Amino acid sequence: MEKIIERMKKIKTGKILDFATGGGQFVNLLMNSLGKYDRITGIDTNEKAAKAFEANFKDKPVEFINKDAYNTGFKNESFEMVTLSNSLHHFDDIDKILAEMKRVLKKGGYYIINEMHCDEGQSEPQKTHIMLHHWWASVDSRLGIFHAETLKKKAIEKLVKKLKPAESEMFEYAYRVEDPLDPKLTEYLQNSIEPYVNRLKDHEDFEMLRTRGEELKFRLKKIGYSPADSFFFIGKNKFANVLSGIFYQDSTKLIQTLFLTDSF
Repeated sequence: MEKIIERMKKIKTGKILDFATGGGQFVNLLMNSLGKYDRITGIDTNEKAAKAFEANFKDKPVEFINKDAYNTGFKNESFEMVTLSNSLHHFDDIDKILAEMKRVLKKGGYYIINEMHCDEGQSEPQKTHIMLHHWWASVDSRLGIFHAETLKKKAIEKLVKKLKPAESEMFEYAYRVEDPLDPKLTEYLQNSIEPYVNRLKDHEDFEMLRTRGEELKFRLKKIGYSPADSFFFIGKNKFANVLSGIFYQDSTKLIQTLFLTDSF
C-alpha cells in the first residue's frame, strides 16, 4: 500500500473529468491525495447526486455538470485526467464509455479506473459485501435501472486494456475493517435493506427478493461486513512519461465513500 500511496502523491495534473461521479466520493479522494491538480469536473445524470455534490464541494475548485457519460459533449482532448470509480458495472455499453474517456483525454494524460471485483478467495465478511451488492443489482434491474453484478478481475483487466495505454500499472487492494461485526456498520446496512426492496412492492419478484434481503440481514449479524477486493488501474495515454498511483484514507471513512454509497 505504501508504494501506491507514494505514486498518487507524485501525480501533478491539470483538469480532471470524473465519470459517473455520484455525490463526488471519488472526487474527494482525488482532492485529498493528488500531488497537484487544477480543477475537477464531475458528471452524472442523477439529480440527488447533484445536490449532494454541491453540498460537499462548496468553495472548492470542483464542479458538477449534468451530462450523459456516453456523450459528454466536451471537445476532444479537453482533460489531463479522466477517472471512473466503481461504475463499470453500471453501464450497459462499457466500450462506449471507454471510448468517450479516451476521446476527451489529452495526449500524455492519465486514466484512473477503480472497481471492486467478485473473485473467489475473499474472506466471508467480504463475500457479504459482494452478495449485498449483487442483491442491490437484482432490485435495481427489476426497476428498469441497469445495474449488473460486479465483474471478475480478469474481465476488468480485459476492459481497461481496450484503452490501449502507452504505459499502465494495475493494483489489487482491499481495506479491512477492524471489526467486521461492528454494530454501527452492520446496523446501518441492515436498516438499508427494507427500504431498498420496498420499491418493488408491486413486482412479482418482491417476496423472493425480500426473503433474500432478510437472509442478508442475518448474515450481516452473524458474519459481518468488510469491503471486497478492488482493482485499481492507472494508464497513460500515448506520449506518456511517468506513472503514478492511488489514494489513502482513514478506513472507516473510505468504507462510507467508496462502498456504502454505490447504490443509494
